[in-house]
Amino acid sequence: TGSVSAAPPFSIISGGSFTLTLGATQSVVVRFSPTASGVFAANLSFTSNGGDGLVAVTGTAPGVSAITPNSVDLAAPQAPFTITGTGFANNGFGLPVVNFMRGTTFLAQARATAMTGSTSLTVPFPTAATAIAPNLPGLSVGAVQAQVYLQTSPTVYALIGSVPLTVTNTPVVPGVSTIAPNTIDLRTPPASFTITGAGFVNNGFGLP
Repeated sequence: TGSVSAAPPFSIISGGSFTLTLGATQSVVVRFSPTASGVFAANLSFTSNGGDGLVAVTGTAPGVSAITPNSVDLAAPQAPFTITGTGFANNGFGLPVVNFMRGTTFLAQARATAMTGSTSLTVPFPTAATAIAPNLPGLSVGAVQAQVYLQTSPTVYALIGSVPLTVTNTPVVPGVSTIAPNTIDLRTPPASFTITGAGFVNNGFGLP
């Protein structure tokens, strides 16, 4: 005869008290009710007139904790994001998908290209090519939420969390700053010059 107890975020749903004869068994149902994301561990405490014991239990609450970088400039070269959290998984339908939202406006989308364990995702910078949904406008200046979804069937996606992302656009002002060499002797001309500045571009008609 005895009872079972558990500490939050675990609780006993059924089988919390028992009276058993020799060799008999009884199921104990445990509920996991986390209030935050993360990995949780605890012990179930069994107390009885036949002796006491502990049974270890663990639970993982999926969630998203950070995105790196957490600010991007649309005028700068773009690199992939690293998103960290818990409970990331491939359920047989592909790696997690990230929706980039501003309020209810769906801006952009990208599926992770790599996953480390269940805690880290590599996500490409979102473009029309990375999107599953068609005709998305793309990232624009302002505050954005990066929402991480697990795909649980061919058509169903489960949101597990989101993190904020700041998008800016600092225009590059074209200009020329230096030329090297900046002094030449026509008797021994240099093979070439190196000119540095900002805003150099090929607009489809040739280099500057």
